[in-house]
Amino acid sequence: MSRRQTGAQSLDWVEPVRALRAFDTEPYTLLLQGGGGQSWGRKSYLCAFPEFTIEESDPAQAFERLRDGFRPSDATGEGGFSGGYAGLLGYDLGQAFERVPVLEPGLAACPAVAMGWYGAVLEFDHHDRTVQALGERAAAQRLVERLACLDAPGSKLEQTSQGTLSQAWLDRQYLQAVERARDYIAAGDIFQVNLSHAFTGHVGGRAAPLSVFERLTRNSPAAFSAYFRLNADQVVLTNSPERFLQVSSKGEVETRPIKGTRPRRADPERDNDEAQALAASLKDRAENLMIVDLMRNDLARVCRPGSVKTPELFSVESYANVHHLVSTVTGELASECTVFDLIGATFPPGSITGAPKVRAMEIIAELEQQSRGAYCGSLGWLGADGACDLNVMIRTASFARADEGWDVEVRSGGAITIDSEPQAELDETRHKAAALRAALEGDA
Repeated sequence: MSRRQTGAQSLDWVEPVRALRAFDTEPYTLLLQGGGGQSWGRKSYLCAFPEFTIEESDPAQAFERLRDGFRPSDATGEGGFSGGYAGLLGYDLGQAFERVPVLEPGLAACPAVAMGWYGAVLEFDHHDRTVQALGERAAAQRLVERLACLDAPGSKLEQTSQGTLSQAWLDRQYLQAVERARDYIAAGDIFQVNLSHAFTGHVGGRAAPLSVFERLTRNSPAAFSAYFRLNADQVVLTNSPERFLQVSSKGEVETRPIKGTRPRRADPERDNDEAQALAASLKDRAENLMIVDLMRNDLARVCRPGSVKTPELFSVESYANVHHLVSTVTGELASECTVFDLIGATFPPGSITGAPKVRAMEIIAELEQQSRGAYCGSLGWLGADGACDLNVMIRTASFARADEGWDVEVRSGGAITIDSEPQAELDETRHKAAALRAALEGDA
């Protein structure tokens, strides 16, 4: 294990989404944007100028390269991230761990792994309103120098046109897919399956993804939001509220599966009724418990025997456009296991596949007929000290350059159980996509 030459340099406060403007043209620029009312959204991290990248479409090779390229260090981020891997694990990385169907990519095509190794990061503490450059001194200084160019002439964000977003499937296609999923449940193949569908559109302006992300984080903040520019022609952004895996440098593991949704209402009394109905819903509690059990089993494969616990069940959390039912599962990583063993045991997240997981993934492939790309994968960081924090890539938009603008795909889905009502499930997917739609279609 190496020892890195590290330091911390304090800087004047700037909102991290605004700071992103100074870096956005650089490939592998990544902002892990905190926010929302939860304590785990306190910090944001901006990463740029990776020392090397792992970008690979073959899932097995991607994971092997990721593991082989890891550079362990005894320099810690004191509970956060000060350098290491950061980036995206696409949904198709699951093919490295389970034999599931391979599908053709759509507009949202992305590698199975797209991660950079960053010697330093900018850390933004939203509570204390402080900014620090953390990590290796030379890499940190490069970030500081680029951030100083933020107010240089020509750095103003260019105008973006209003975008469009339309449902790719006809209503009847999604309703029929829900019925087919319920048939599998009735036959005993599965208990639940997460079924998604796509919304596609276009937005004009070379800086459109960043403009959309600024509106999204302003109007619908979430603790696991992120903006990731892979290259000049591809950007992925998300305002996910869901944590997939957090691991401390001591091996303490936490996952927070979300399962159960109700829309927000403008009238406070009606809004409270929706939250109370979600908390009392036997259907939503059953959905959530199935995924809790799945995640407990997955964690038990790599955690110390007896350490897997469920300290929180069925908590209601409220976001800009939906209420969610959330539970927490914790464990202690076995001494012989690393974060890579944990990913291999748990990926992709159970909350966006179903139970049992492998059969659910087979049915997802049959019904959706297209690779999910970044959607339902994971984005975050794997620190050089062995810690990590990864989200679940729900509420995700993938952008591909098209002339002077961008084509965009948003996917949205939900858990189908034997009690699912097809039209209600379709309506729920629209509620979940509402914040992204508003950010895309809103006035510039």
